Amino acid sequence: LIGRGLHRAKGNALVEVIRPCRTALLVVGFLSGVLNLLALSGSFYMLEVYDRVLPSHSLATLAGLTALILLLYAFHGLFDLIRGRLLLTVGAHVDEALSERTFRATLLRPGEASLGSDGAQLVRDLDQVRAFLTGGGPAVFFDLPWLPIYLALCFLFHVWIGAAVLVGALLMIGLTLVAEAAVCGPT
Repeated sequence: LIGRGLHRAKGNALVEVIRPCRTALLVVGFLSGVLNLLALSGSFYMLEVYDRVLPSHSLATLAGLTALILLLYAFHGLFDLIRGRLLLTVGAHVDEALSERTFRATLLRPGEASLGSDGAQLVRDLDQVRAFLTGGGPAVFFDLPWLPIYLALCFLFHVWIGAAVLVGALLMIGLTLVAEAAVCGPT
């Protein structure tokens, strides 16, 4: 009963800590959507070069397309920088909000906090949460919903392109699971 109450309090504390970051996370989600659209700009550039520039031998069209792609890449870099800074801010906020609570739990109640392990484990766990939030981890979760859209676009270009991408994605998932099983060992 005490363990479940402590667990419930921890879950609510994490929700309370992340709640003020809701706007920043919504902006990160929006920027991730824009970044995923901008990631297609290189492919569209090459399609336009092959479709318009090569048949017409128009250097003016090539210069215009190149200037446009450079501008889009600059925006991609800027939005990626902003998204990274926002995630860094969210991670720092979570670390700051939970560090005092973690410190108190580690020093004042080592028996409850560590649950059979050394007291520094809570500090290491908080550090890992902060490292995850400030790294590329959350960006992956925001980018994941775009996978079906990219897959559908590949199938729209050509069935074989879509099939190749689908087989490649399934192969990557399989290799990831094999690598995870090899690292964790038999269970």
